[in-house]
Amino acid sequence: MKRFFALFWLCCLLLMQSCAAILQGSRTNLIVSSSNPNAKITYKNEVVGEKGTATVLVRRAEDHQFVVTVPGEEPKTVNFTRKVQGGWIAADIFLAGLVGIIVDAATGAWHRFDGEKVAFVKGSSKGGYKKTVDSAPKSN
Repeated sequence: MKRFFALFWLCCLLLMQSCAAILQGSRTNLIVSSSNPNAKITYKNEVVGEKGTATVLVRRAEDHQFVVTVPGEEPKTVNFTRKVQGGWIAADIFLAGLVGIIVDAATGAWHRFDGEKVAFVKGSSKGGYKKTVDSAPKSN
């Protein structure tokens, strides 16, 4: 019986390694939208949205920058800055141990982004973070 419990707890510890990477993943969706439907949104010098909105799946381990361009206006920069979630660190320390700490730190799974939290993103099984740029449509 003691062997059973020892084996059970060993399996539990091995399966619970890297809590944040398992539960929320190392990637998330970032959504940028503009109140102007003519806005063009670029990410890493590539157009990712041409009708005022864009959704991009990104790594949590990095900060990300989008540029929103509306004809006749100055381009606006939208920054998503990552922040460490202390709860995941505590969970790794107490539940997952050294392996969990290493995996979650390396993958960036500990991070969240500033911006409005979105539960689910259309076309994806994941949630994400959203920022909106206000820009009025040009009247002729």
